[in-house]
Amino acid sequence: MHSPGQQRLQTGLFGKRKMLVGGASITALCLISAYLYYSRSSTGLSCQQSMYASDQLHFGLDEQNRLIEAIYQETQAGQNEQLAMLKPDDFSTGIAIMSQDGHDYKLKYIWDYFLPAYNCPLKEKIGIDPILGDNGKWLCGVRTLLQRPGCVIYSFGSNGETTFEQDIIKKSRCEVHVFDPTLSEDVAATVRAIKGVTFHPYGLGAFDGEIQLTDSRSSMSRGLSSFQVKKLSTIMKELGHKWVDVLKIDIEGNEWPVLEAMIADKAPFMFTQMQQADMTSTERVGCLTQIEYHYYHQTNITIPQQMLAVLKGLAARDLRVFNVEPNYWWLNYGQEFLEFAYIQVGKDGRWVTGPEALAKKPIKGIQSFSKSA
Repeated sequence: MHSPGQQRLQTGLFGKRKMLVGGASITALCLISAYLYYSRSSTGLSCQQSMYASDQLHFGLDEQNRLIEAIYQETQAGQNEQLAMLKPDDFSTGIAIMSQDGHDYKLKYIWDYFLPAYNCPLKEKIGIDPILGDNGKWLCGVRTLLQRPGCVIYSFGSNGETTFEQDIIKKSRCEVHVFDPTLSEDVAATVRAIKGVTFHPYGLGAFDGEIQLTDSRSSMSRGLSSFQVKKLSTIMKELGHKWVDVLKIDIEGNEWPVLEAMIADKAPFMFTQMQQADMTSTERVGCLTQIEYHYYHQTNITIPQQMLAVLKGLAARDLRVFNVEPNYWWLNYGQEFLEFAYIQVGKDGRWVTGPEALAKKPIKGIQSFSKSA
């Protein structure tokens, strides 16, 4: 039993405890409320800042694209001024043109008039191996454009070397088709065995049928004097493809009539990128997106004026060169063996990535200088 005095003391202490606990609770509640308020406000500010940063980034990309377009058009205008100065008989007997003062060290080649003036974002080389400059190919947007379902790559001419194809299979979501009518059964079987590759035993041509090789190119085709070829439009129809994302061509000189026929046909180019492997004066050629150009000066089967017309025709059809790489692998003729890489860009300055992007209204203030040459 507690005395009345002790009971009053305990009651007072209990009351004080309740007041202290209540005060602490109120303080804690105030602190929590303040934290939530400022946290919410801070979050709102952070979101606003994030939205602003996003707007800034979006503006930056738009501005970058406009600068890329402006740089290309300015360079193209200067390039066309140089093309306009060529005389009708220039390049008639060779791929080099002598300077007016007669100095050999000032020789110009046809490809000197077609500069890699387009700044392709996210450019990377696919299929790097010990034969640098020969097998690997430069592409745009491997980690963006080539990640969509249904991506398609055509590779014409392989010689059994599939470094490019195997690397692109690892880095993209594309189905890869390899075309080569010159491979032996053993080599063809090896290509067929690569997971992700579909092999076709015919080549690319300016027509559907059999191509005859009666010149030195037969030595580049395992001694074959003829083989089956098909037009690109025929191949795409048979395989059920409406668009090809990457077109790589290395077809030993037959690229010139193929490209000439494609340019003459007013139908749209149904591909995004084209690789031309090795523009050469003594050796080979390729096709759109990654194409290897061949020049057979000793047999006169390749005509410089035809080469010039084809290259001008590609520029006029909005295929822009974004990379040129010398190939020193064959007899060290780096000035004659060059790998050209193209990408199709519409009148609106955007990449043409499918049939729906072919017809676009041009951006105000942007014009094409390519048709003036």
